[in-house]
Amino acid sequence: MSKGERERTQTGDVPGAREDGGTARAARTGAVNPFYALLVLVATTFTFTALLYVATDLTAMGRGTGVAHLIARHGTMLLFVQGALILVFSIAAMALDSWRWRGTRRIRKGSTR
Repeated sequence: MSKGERERTQTGDVPGAREDGGTARAARTGAVNPFYALLVLVATTFTFTALLYVATDLTAMGRGTGVAHLIARHGTMLLFVQGALILVFSIAAMALDSWRWRGTRRIRKGSTR
């Protein structure tokens, strides 16, 4: 039996798929975790906000208009809210992956009996 045949036998006829499901499982089902996209978006805005917060601290906080004034007044709150969203979306992404993995595993076990 060749290596490719062993892989197909072990992983339900999906060449290159790992036994634990991995990324091949998502490609096989077409399922994409929407929480990852939200997590990337919020983490990017968090990074941008943190950089602006530092930049406004380095300049005089009282001076400036627009974004600098907004960050000077509400920067700490924005960072805490964005940090909380990162935590929530991270937990949601992991929970959804875990839930999908258990469902796939259950289906796989049921079909091999």
